Amino acid sequence: MIKIIKPRGGGKTTELIKISATNWYYIVCSSFSECIFISDQAIKMGLEIPFPITVEEMLNSRNSNIRGFLIDNVELFLHQLSPNTPVIGFTIGSEGCVGNCEKNTCNSI
Repeated sequence: MIKIIKPRGGGKTTELIKISATNWYYIVCSSFSECIFISDQAIKMGLEIPFPITVEEMLNSRNSNIRGFLIDNVELFLHQLSPNTPVIGFTIGSEGCVGNCEKNTCNSI
């Protein structure tokens, strides 16, 4: 599993777009407006990606042709899975992370 850990504005979504363009993975967003933003950003980058989908579309997907998902802003994704009860925390393994994830310095794939 790929993990991209960077601060806000650090290029996380840009990296997802590059991965999506290379592997034709769908990017999952918390809202349709974010889907449009990411699609527009990919066009500006000169990259072709599948049109991003919302969390709801991902959960209802029955398309066996989807090769994989890339989740943009996982904290918003988790909130949509549990909208009435806050997600207080989560754990994540360091597999697939380049850098020292234990010290929260992983910043590239």
